[in-house]
Parts: sequence; C-alpha cells; structure tokens
Amino acid sequence: MYKQKAPVREFVDDYVREKIAGMDYETAMAQCRQITELGKALSEQNIKLQIPAVDVLQIPEGEYDLQRFVYHFFAKIFWNNEFSFEDNAVINYDWYHPQDCTRHTIEEVRDWFTQNGLTINHEFVDFYGITVKGTF
Repeated sequence: MYKQKAPVREFVDDYVREKIAGMDYETAMAQCRQITELGKALSEQNIKLQIPAVDVLQIPEGEYDLQRFVYHFFAKIFWNNEFSFEDNAVINYDWYHPQDCTRHTIEEVRDWFTQNGLTINHEFVDFYGITVKGTF
C-alpha cells in the first residue's frame, strides 16, 4: 500500500495529479515524459548528497543520490536506468494519472488490523510503501 510521503512530496504529487488526472492518455503521457526527462537528467548528474535531518520536512539524515533525494522528499520524478525511457514514463503516468490515490501511515494500517481482530505478524515500511501481514 502507498505510504504517506514527506509533506512537500505529498503536496507536489497531489498538485501534479490534479493537473494530469483528467487529461486524455496522450496528453498525460506528454506531461509524464517531461517529468521523466527531469528524472533522467537528475540521475545523470551522479551526485551524492550528505543531508542533515530536517524534521519539519520529514527528511531523515543520510546520504542520497540527487534524483532519489528529490524523488523521496519533493516529487515523484521516477527514473531507473534499468528501464527504457518509455517504461519510466509509464511508471510516472501510473502514479499521476489515476484520479483516486490514497496514502497511509503505518499507524492507520495497524489500527485497521486491530479493529478487525487481526494479529500483525509482519510489517515492513520503507520510502516506497507499507507491507503488513496478519492472522486471526
């Protein structure tokens, strides 16, 4: 399930989704190709950043690749060198084109399990999402 991201990332994702969600496929893909070009350009810089913690922006201290830093905390500008340009663009499209997209916190997911009488026997949270498994 999609995890609630850093506040600036949430704002930008919602803003872009609002602009793109109602577009026809070709128009939306043209916008997503521009986003993909930006992701590719950031990745090609091959820069590592040493970032201090910024609690108010929910940015943990650490070393980040420039593209991943922007991706995790500011906007989903997806790029993966293992994929073709068009595959990367489709991944960006898949994130921004749906009109309905919910993101959640681990606390919300735990509450759902508790409210439904489930015992959590596995949970994993990272930058990308939340995985929780449980039993009755």
